[in-house]
Amino acid sequence: MLPSGYQICVLKLDNGVTLIQGFFIEFTVTFVLMLVVSGTMDVKNNTKIDSSPLRMGLTVSGFVFAAVS
Repeated sequence: MLPSGYQICVLKLDNGVTLIQGFFIEFTVTFVLMLVVSGTMDVKNNTKIDSSPLRMGLTVSGFVFAAVS
């Protein structure tokens, strides 16, 4: 079904990005995402849960544009 040489869901670094750079990019993105999720789900924000999916979605979208390109 797939053209020859086509791969699905293969994670590899772009040309010019070293293994250490890729690790720190992934570490930073994951750390900030966990901060956003923890801050959104904190009990102090019980009255502000209407925008929780929006906050997390915009965070992931921002990371896709920042880290992938």
